[in-house]
Amino acid sequence: MRDRAHREAVRADAALARRDARPLLGVPYGAKDLLAAKGAPTTWGAPPYRDQVFDTDATAIARLARAGGVLAAKLAMVELAGGGGYRYPSASLQGPGRTDVRPRLASRRDGAVVDPRQDRTDGPERR
Repeated sequence: MRDRAHREAVRADAALARRDARPLLGVPYGAKDLLAAKGAPTTWGAPPYRDQVFDTDATAIARLARAGGVLAAKLAMVELAGGGGYRYPSASLQGPGRTDVRPRLASRRDGAVVDPRQDRTDGPERR
């Protein structure tokens, strides 16, 4: 994921230098783990799919890329988007190279974003 984000950011910088006018050029975003991103784990928040990797992007990811967006993260989600809560730890819950952080939840329908400033002793924050 980190390599992909870097490649996309470098391409965005070059396009900005050429005065490319795509609407999301260089804007970083995170995609819920429900969406496939080529070469990145797409676990759907469930242990049986921990090693699942697709060789193509979901339509939404491909459209964001064409608009110039930079996929910076896959966002954690509840198991199979079922609303049952975070029962299983998953690689998608961690930031790049980080194991000392947990997701903060914006709502039950959103993905979770890892806040590297959060202390590991805190539980997920629900709003």
